[in-house]
Amino acid sequence: MLSFRFISFYLSIASICLATRSPEAIYYLDNEPKGARIISLPVNRDGLLGDFTSTSTGGLGRYSTEGVNYTYPYTDQLTSQNSVVISGNSLFTVNPGSNTVSLFNIAKDDPTHPRLVGEPASSGGDFPVSIAYSHALHVACVLNGGKVAGIQCFNVDDRGLHLTGSFIPIDLNQTSPPHGPTNTASDIVFNPSSTALFATIKGDGVTAGHFVALPVVDGRVVPNPRVSRPPGFEYQWSISFINDTTAAVSDPSIGAAFATVAYPSLDITFAKNLPVEKLPGSAVCWSQYSERFDALYFFDGYTGIIPVIDPKTGLNKYNMTAPVPEHPDQHAQGGLYDSAVAGIYLYTLSGVSQIHVFSLLGSRGNGKIPSVIQTKDLTSVGTRRGWQGMAAWPNGF
Repeated sequence: MLSFRFISFYLSIASICLATRSPEAIYYLDNEPKGARIISLPVNRDGLLGDFTSTSTGGLGRYSTEGVNYTYPYTDQLTSQNSVVISGNSLFTVNPGSNTVSLFNIAKDDPTHPRLVGEPASSGGDFPVSIAYSHALHVACVLNGGKVAGIQCFNVDDRGLHLTGSFIPIDLNQTSPPHGPTNTASDIVFNPSSTALFATIKGDGVTAGHFVALPVVDGRVVPNPRVSRPPGFEYQWSISFINDTTAAVSDPSIGAAFATVAYPSLDITFAKNLPVEKLPGSAVCWSQYSERFDALYFFDGYTGIIPVIDPKTGLNKYNMTAPVPEHPDQHAQGGLYDSAVAGIYLYTLSGVSQIHVFSLLGSRGNGKIPSVIQTKDLTSVGTRRGWQGMAAWPNGF
């Protein structure tokens, strides 16, 4: 019979192994107009990345165009967050050039070769840029940011994506492809309880940006949009929920702020500026929330600084730093873009052909500031211009 001491020792070792577990693969979208593809990289037990493989999405990529009098960083062609999303063994992504959405299955024994499930489904509009999925509802919803802008939802099963409900238009007054990054669609997410769906839309420099909220009733996204234009926000980019009533919103005009959601009205108000240092020319556009590390991470397309914010107090915990190379040409920026937190690691796309890997071990409560443990060179993948999104598998640990 096993002793209590042995069982306790075994459980302790098991909990340590789980606590330090790494993902098995990470993914991003190569939004290539000649043929979009998912780039997969295996993750070793130490969190470091191996060599890439690529898989066609079955659709086409497409690039945004420059706005007037704006030096546009070609390294973010969708001006969005969540163009690649993973839930369980399902991977979702967008095809802006063919106005479709792709669903993949990730095999446990071969995660770097995701399998396309069915045919890519119509996004309902033009230039899809971001996608959300609710495991509780088995529903995915895509945000379109082109001439026909709006939201289309799908029921999801093991056969693929199936249109559900009507197309929900958004008054954006854009073109296809859109001129950006101002006046563009940004992000779409469900709240943690899957009782509402939220999208962010950037302002145009004259009129401030807004939020679009859709209630979920009886497991269905209701096409009754609630629009909020809270003073304090100008260019809402990413939205990361901490709980149903509080979300962190990145906004290049201010850095970042907390937003508060009221129920059942779904009205959104500006709650509090966050101490995200906004350097001259900076563009704080992307964010990640980690409940495990009790931290919000913000990413700037022009610098290698990652402000880490306490989600309870809104205070700065510390700043992480990634190396920023000299800009090799006018089509690249050396900052940080789409990112993912998985296990004890953080993965972030650089503005050049690299992914930075941080170890977050010891950063919660121990005063340890995470540092880069790998800068993975990806020049062999091809041009950096269309790289978008970042997700890890598995993502539920």
